[in-house]
Amino acid sequence: MRVRWLDRALDRLAAIADNRAVFWATAMGFVGLLWLSPRLPMVDLPQHAAQVVMLRDLLLSASAWTDLVEINLGTPYLAGYLLALPLTLVMPVSTALSAVLSLSLAGMIAASVALREEAGADARLDWLFLPAFFGLAWKWGYYH
Repeated sequence: MRVRWLDRALDRLAAIADNRAVFWATAMGFVGLLWLSPRLPMVDLPQHAAQVVMLRDLLLSASAWTDLVEINLGTPYLAGYLLALPLTLVMPVSTALSAVLSLSLAGMIAASVALREEAGADARLDWLFLPAFFGLAWKWGYYH
């Protein structure tokens, strides 16, 4: 036997889950989470920050290590470094990395929603994309 109040509650939850404005507001809330901490809790992020600063100094000929280091164009992180590089000219490197990661999270959510729409799947699946960014790769500092 079904309970009426439970049916009504489930119907209300389904209506909220189908509401696109609520979903996108929540998604932007997830992006906002990246700005709550002065340092993001990623293991390798300090190393990535150092790489961006070293790259900036090499390109501006301001590095004392020019004769000892070289730019590795084969690194998988180069695209992220190049996105953060111009930002480091006007803001601290930690803020620049947070900005790039915010764009990455927003882009991942938007791309996942577009892929789900292309596949014709149920829109309620979009809610599963929100925490997916903060997995093992996030914890260990995969700067993407």
